[in-house]
Amino acid sequence: QFSGSELLDDSINMKGMCLFKQDRFTDAIAIFRTIDGSSEFADDALYQIGTCYYNMGQYDIANSIYRRVIDEFPDSDKVTVAVSGIMDGYLSKGQLDEAIKLVDDYLANSPEGKLADNLLLNKGDLLFTLNKLDESIRTYRTLISDIPASENVPFALDQIGRISILNNDNTGAEAAFEELRKNYPDHDLGILASMKIG
Repeated sequence: QFSGSELLDDSINMKGMCLFKQDRFTDAIAIFRTIDGSSEFADDALYQIGTCYYNMGQYDIANSIYRRVIDEFPDSDKVTVAVSGIMDGYLSKGQLDEAIKLVDDYLANSPEGKLADNLLLNKGDLLFTLNKLDESIRTYRTLISDIPASENVPFALDQIGRISILNNDNTGAEAAFEELRKNYPDHDLGILASMKIG
């Protein structure tokens, strides 16, 4: 059961979301800012303010607000999406090195956080884009060894196989595709690996 102030904050939050969905970002920001910092909706409101700025193309402001979400509400479920928002901001500006540093910082503090596997996959992809092929493979291998139950493992194995081919490492490619075929026979990438090997 919500108290009176919580009901008011919930109503304010909903009004802000309606404005956000209408792309009325400046109006939504003004509404979200009226929610008290001690409210149970404070983390969501702060995150939504960051997302408004992100959608307005003001990535630096969005990033600073997302960082406040991470710092002020470390146990909130908004932390993972705030990290993703910061990363997207860096990528939209072509700041790949900053995106990689963000991943490293997050993983140092939350090695088993909800985003860890996605961020490791993204880091591997970023390193590949930067033509840092060996580092890319190491990152994918970290994902596979540290979070073996992740749904991203088949993608990591496939990338290792592809990068190994680029590195003229046929043995490494065959090993990655064989691991993919053997461990994920029903996955689309496992089926494709079987064709590559067979």
